[in-house]
Amino acid sequence: MTKIEEEIVQNILRSEHWEDNLSGLKWSPKLKDVVMLKHQMEIREWRSNEDLTLLKNKKTSSYAELIELSKNLQQRLIESSCAAVLRSSSDFRIKEIGFNKLDDLFLNNWGTFLSYLIQPPTAQIGGYTLYDTTNTARTNVQSAYSNGFNYSNPAGFQIQFGSGTTAAARTNYAIQSAFTTAPEKNPFGCGNATYANGNISFGNLVTAGGSGTINEIGLFGYFYWPYSNQYLFMLTHDILGAGVAFVGGNPLVGTFAIGT
Repeated sequence: MTKIEEEIVQNILRSEHWEDNLSGLKWSPKLKDVVMLKHQMEIREWRSNEDLTLLKNKKTSSYAELIELSKNLQQRLIESSCAAVLRSSSDFRIKEIGFNKLDDLFLNNWGTFLSYLIQPPTAQIGGYTLYDTTNTARTNVQSAYSNGFNYSNPAGFQIQFGSGTTAAARTNYAIQSAFTTAPEKNPFGCGNATYANGNISFGNLVTAGGSGTINEIGLFGYFYWPYSNQYLFMLTHDILGAGVAFVGGNPLVGTFAIGT
């Protein structure tokens, strides 16, 4: 960003409703990092206040009560996302932008996938079950071959938009309402991730072929699970606080940040 652009962004971030004042700014890696970090701090503040109320009022005199409290506390690993509609492929200024609601979350698939990754050397442990986008249970097997990535094939992480507005739940397995026109109806590559200052960030874009309103965004793993078959698994599901409308030709940017 230029010095003038940085000053504009600083003034915007000082305002209470800063998300409403991003229209017209040019989307860039620097702007992405700034707005996602600002949004993430708001999520942390809200979750800390929610947890403080629960911790003060909840009795924990038994193991069952401790489990119940743990389930109700907000997640400490912060996942934030946004969907931005840009003006055109030659004009990357923001037309509309929406951020995920503060209480959205990682799904059960995410926890299972991470627990699979933590294994002793050469253990090759199987028996981990993920639910694919048809809600079918897929269990990996003990094998000398990879159960996740295969770099000779298109496996990895993908992003998908949708128009659904129902609150997200840990058991979600697919976008609620996918679009009907390509390419926005399909998952697309997540882009390369970077890590800095305790945050993992990544994102990518597709150019809309039709029109609609983005109300939801999901992160998916496209894995060999088990190693002989490839399936798509939803890992996070976010509902936007405000939908963003688009028409054909608008670049649609999906962005995620994970605070560790």
